[in-house]
Amino acid sequence: MIRGLFETHLNVSDLKRSAAFYEEIIGLELAHTDSRGVRFYWIGGRGTAMLGLWEKKPHEIYRQHFAFEVPLPKFTETLTELSQKGLQLDNFVSDGTGRPFVFGWMPAVSMYAEDPDGHSIEWLSMLPGEAKPELGVIPWEDWKEMHDRESQPEGKRGWRI
Repeated sequence: MIRGLFETHLNVSDLKRSAAFYEEIIGLELAHTDSRGVRFYWIGGRGTAMLGLWEKKPHEIYRQHFAFEVPLPKFTETLTELSQKGLQLDNFVSDGTGRPFVFGWMPAVSMYAEDPDGHSIEWLSMLPGEAKPELGVIPWEDWKEMHDRESQPEGKRGWRI
């Protein structure tokens, strides 16, 4: 039975540049490096999951996507730290507001950025409560407001002012 995804690899055009990005900006722990032009990083601690970076020629780089799972209580703090390190974050709809968006069908909140080779990185936190696929993708503040209204006792519901 599959429990999760343990390892994924990305081709990068400049291993030194990408190593600096994933170590200094993202904060991953180096697990292993070797003479083949590869570096492996622990994600979430030793033995939990791994990211491999393989240095390749520019024509061998294909934009890929992956998501880091972040505990919900650390989501905002993580985004703040990344922004303070100069990482340009964007949301799923690329509206330039810097507001996290929620995927109602999961439900989960997320933000995105690109690494030096244009790979799409997502930071994602699962949200408590039931999925609401009919909402599509909405701003996190709208999701929280709706969740707050729904959690109020019957008869006390209404718009907060």
